[in-house]
Amino acid sequence: MRTPESQPLVCGIDDYLAHVADHLRGPRRARAAILAELRAGLLDAAEARRQAGLTPAAASQAATGEFGDPMQLAAAFRGELRTVKARRIAIVLLVSAPLIALAWTAAAVGSHLGADHALPSHWPGAPRAWQFALPLAAVGLVAGASAAAVAVVASGRITRWFPGSARLAPASAIAAGIAAATVDVILLLLLTRQLASAPATLDATPVTIAALASTTRLLFARQAVRRPRAV
Repeated sequence: MRTPESQPLVCGIDDYLAHVADHLRGPRRARAAILAELRAGLLDAAEARRQAGLTPAAASQAATGEFGDPMQLAAAFRGELRTVKARRIAIVLLVSAPLIALAWTAAAVGSHLGADHALPSHWPGAPRAWQFALPLAAVGLVAGASAAAVAVVASGRITRWFPGSARLAPASAIAAGIAAATVDVILLLLLTRQLASAPATLDATPVTIAALASTTRLLFARQAVRRPRAV
């Protein structure tokens, strides 16, 4: 609780933290936790100096001086915030993988593609290149899920014993985003090919849901590739 005597101390610390916050980039909750931790440490340091005989304003200045330049202090948390952001991206991509697969499976079953044409490469007039499309999408699905899982694990409790593992999270999240985008592009291209050649074979509702799901994840994956590096 603020008192008239402590107000200069608290105001000085809050002003300092406002400058730190200006240079923190990352998830809101993670930023708030970092600022709260810094504030508690600054208040303790300033209070110790005040009790040692300094005025509240001088105690606040001494404490913030010990913590250093706000921009440099914010930069010290960049790796932590990057890891938190990468973990969130990886979780979204990991959860989306089976949902996307389920949506496209429902679209294929609803359109009776599985019964009439087992693979897109067997569609009438389909280019030979499409025979590689689904295997490539399957590889991308597995690779993306694996990379996302690595990012989640590397940014979790394992960092208590292996702090260096957190460095894997951003790179793994980027790899998962690239893999997810590749899968979605392939699926949407296959859909475009079928719409152009035989639109009547498609069941509009499940196909639309699957297309929207892949488009949404494609846009998310595009941002995900840039976000872990943008902190």
